[in-house]
Amino acid sequence: MKKIIFISSLFFATCILQAQTTVTTTGGTANYVTKFSGTSTVVNSSIFDDGSKIGLFTAAPDQIFELRHSTPYVRLRDNNNTTDVNGTCVIEFGQQSGGAWSRTSYIGDGFSGFRALGIVLENSADFLISSNANPSANPGLFFENSNQYVGINTLTPGSELDVKGTLRLSGSTSGYVGFAPAAAAGSTTYTMPSADGSSGQVLQTNGSGTLSWLTTSTPTSAWQLTGNTVGATGNFIGTIDDYDVVFKRNNVQSGLLNASLYNTSWGVGALNPNTTGGSNTAMGTEALTNNLTGLENVAIGKWALYSNTSGYINTAIGTEALYYNTTGTNNTATGYEALYSNTTGLGNTAYGVVAIFNNTSGNYNTAIGLSTLFDNTTGTGNTGVGNVALAYTTGDYNSALGRRALLWNTSGNYNTAVGNDAGYYTSNGTGSNNTFIGYGTIANGDYSNATAIGKGAITTAPGYVVIGSTTVSQIGGWLDWTNMSDGRFKINVTENVKGLEFIKKLRPVTYQMDTKAADDFLIQNMPDSIKTDHQAGMDFVPSTAIIHSGFIAQEVDSAAQACGFVSSIVHTPADSITTPYALSYAEFVVPLVKAVQEQQKMIDSLKQRQNVTDSLLVALQSCCTLGSIQKNIQNNDDDQLNLLSNHNIELANNAVLYQNAPNPFSDGTSIKYFVPGNADAQIVFYDEYGSQLKVFKIEEKGIGQLNVSASNLAAGMYSYSLIVNGKVADTKKMLKQ
Repeated sequence: MKKIIFISSLFFATCILQAQTTVTTTGGTANYVTKFSGTSTVVNSSIFDDGSKIGLFTAAPDQIFELRHSTPYVRLRDNNNTTDVNGTCVIEFGQQSGGAWSRTSYIGDGFSGFRALGIVLENSADFLISSNANPSANPGLFFENSNQYVGINTLTPGSELDVKGTLRLSGSTSGYVGFAPAAAAGSTTYTMPSADGSSGQVLQTNGSGTLSWLTTSTPTSAWQLTGNTVGATGNFIGTIDDYDVVFKRNNVQSGLLNASLYNTSWGVGALNPNTTGGSNTAMGTEALTNNLTGLENVAIGKWALYSNTSGYINTAIGTEALYYNTTGTNNTATGYEALYSNTTGLGNTAYGVVAIFNNTSGNYNTAIGLSTLFDNTTGTGNTGVGNVALAYTTGDYNSALGRRALLWNTSGNYNTAVGNDAGYYTSNGTGSNNTFIGYGTIANGDYSNATAIGKGAITTAPGYVVIGSTTVSQIGGWLDWTNMSDGRFKINVTENVKGLEFIKKLRPVTYQMDTKAADDFLIQNMPDSIKTDHQAGMDFVPSTAIIHSGFIAQEVDSAAQACGFVSSIVHTPADSITTPYALSYAEFVVPLVKAVQEQQKMIDSLKQRQNVTDSLLVALQSCCTLGSIQKNIQNNDDDQLNLLSNHNIELANNAVLYQNAPNPFSDGTSIKYFVPGNADAQIVFYDEYGSQLKVFKIEEKGIGQLNVSASNLAAGMYSYSLIVNGKVADTKKMLKQ
């Protein structure tokens, strides 16, 4: 079977017919074939033959046969050139073998049924058209005979048409469409469908190279770009083997389901380029994008844990949360830019927008609220709950609960504030070990170990504990205040308390406190904005209207100094310009007890005289004449006689009120008195503030005794007066324990 190949180039050979006619020549050029010029003259033709090469229109052929001309046209034409039929104009190639001609190939148009130029190889040989002297380097067009394959740029075609490199189809006017396999392409042959598809269909493969048309809107096992109907519970996107699922956008990893390291990510650049870090979850653009070896981190939000490389067990939820964290561990940040600047800090918890924003290496801090612990950089162990609580601190182990609590604390340590604006203003903010409980509790200086309790309470000195603001009208409870007083811990114990000497110098008064002036005094050095916030809503009228009873601290201080009494009754401020004087009223009990003890000594010394007086009064009542009395006492010494005479005068003209006994007392006590027969008398009882408690009218004149039950009396100092004919005859004090 002959194979006919059509080409667009013409290769030809010229058949030379040389007539052999005997003529007479008159001259010529060597090696030129002669020709007749007319009928008798022989001249040189255009054919040159030197015995080895033949030239046509050239005397210097380079090849066996060479045609050289300015218009080198050659025409092969059959005899029947006037009709449109197949001709037999050909150029044959062959060899002489055994005296017989054997054609091996030919070029011509004498092919049955064709009007074209064909090249025929009749001995089943391969055929090559190449522009290179070394065909293996640039094969060009190769015809492989045994399989009837054609190769372009390859000498080993593997199919009917085998193109090595890019196949390009150019447009009729411009542009082209090209197809190029990968450099190391897999060996796959695609079988096209037998017919064209319908509009909108696309080609799909069955996995073995067979292509078919697919309608994209029809749900199939493939996942459609235009949307899908699940259709059945078994449908899913994923793998059915043990390989990761990776999503990319613009060739950047944007999603990962990883089983070997237990990592999960979703978002452009999230968890990329993780190397050995495992059990990480990243959701959001470039979340955990620099993580290399960090473990068990959770980042949700754009740039969350962006800089983390090896930090582990961190949780960041919110845009740029824990953004600069690199090696910090066990941190939790929830909110926009929460723990934003943290790099190596560990064990921090931030919940709120920009909470603990500037922390870099501080550890174990907890912040809940907008801007809470905002400026903390290296502080450790701080807890802030409430917007901007502890916002400017760099100190350690502070606790603030409430909006703006401990806001201006900068470097103080171990402070506690509970309540909105608690500890809000603390001068320059370096104080430590302070406690503020209640809305707006503050210190009017940079103190340490100071305490303010109650709305608006202001502590005024280091070590001071203040309960309530200037507007508080009463502080109390169901039980007395109990002071620790264990002798095991007391040193330098001396009995140098002043009694009657100190008490007699005191001036008890009633007064009203100008609480507005007092509050202005406490906040005088604070900024105007703090003053305004502090006094907002305060009503000073009720507290100013209260009538108090007590002492003037400066007067008590003078009385103590006058008698050389050193004690803690008076709190003299170190700086009286910013801190008020104060009194410890409970400690007045000590000098009062001393005074009572001193009075008791006087009472005991008088008891002996009282016994004599009592016996004399009895004798006086039973006898009518002074002589009888004198007879009864004639054996007494001179002192007793003088005493009798004095009492006789006292009894005749004055009423007498005696000190109660026992004193101090707990259950009850007795009061003796003497009232003349013509007197209108009564005994009146008062509390320590001078308020009248009870009036006892004396019906029986002469010597009497009043027994007082103390079951309904609270512990404290009381007084009682004997009033005769509307005038106070005498007043005594008694102490209920």
